[in-house]
Amino acid sequence: MLSLCVSEQFKLINQWEQRVNAHKIILLHLENSHMPNKVTIKNRIYYYQKIGNTYQVRVNNYVYQVKS
Repeated sequence: MLSLCVSEQFKLINQWEQRVNAHKIILLHLENSHMPNKVTIKNRIYYYQKIGNTYQVRVNNYVYQVKS
């Protein structure tokens, strides 16, 4: 039971880490337009794109987006 709880907590931490990195990439693109659209952090590939007035980052079947 304890190992199941620990495993679920690690999944949750990984999801939050992905989310924080995705938002960080969006902020970096807002500051510097010469940032690459493909960024690798901790063996995860983050893809940035701007669609209309929405900033979007995709990573591992998750999509994080912010509207301007």
